[in-house]
Amino acid sequence: VHGTFATPDENWSWNYLHALPAAGYDVCTVRLPDRATGDIQVASEYVVHAVRRIFERSGSKVDVLGHSQGGLEPRWAVRWWRSLRTKVDDLVTLGSPHHGTTIADLALAQGSGPPAAWQMRTTARFIAALNTVDETPGPISYTSIYTLTDELVQPVFPRATAALNGGRNIL
Repeated sequence: VHGTFATPDENWSWNYLHALPAAGYDVCTVRLPDRATGDIQVASEYVVHAVRRIFERSGSKVDVLGHSQGGLEPRWAVRWWRSLRTKVDDLVTLGSPHHGTTIADLALAQGSGPPAAWQMRTTARFIAALNTVDETPGPISYTSIYTLTDELVQPVFPRATAALNGGRNIL
């Protein structure tokens, strides 16, 4: 699942679309509407549909990889579509703002921006709802990978916004 202002080709054509098949994985990308600038809840429905279809066609659990905002949609999907929890095996996120990002806070201080940016603020109701009760629901294996040098997913210290309570966090 690609990130904000991007498409699957822009995020994946030069890396994982080659590496994963070479490692024996079948790959399907999800194209979020409006280059992932709209409502993240609506975009999450695209992930729900994709996981259901892949599971239905393959008969196997699905591994999901999301970059930046593209890690939030699958988390929202398994949070609110409980039936997906038996269809997803691994959920891996790369530099995802699981607890919002101070960059969205700063960017929206002037009062304008796309809906997804508003939802990624550290004080957003979307982020609060996503992280209530259990950040890693179900029998899914959650892994969050992030770096100290990410320019958009901030802060990294004292607590990394990309870290998931209950998941494996790799800095």
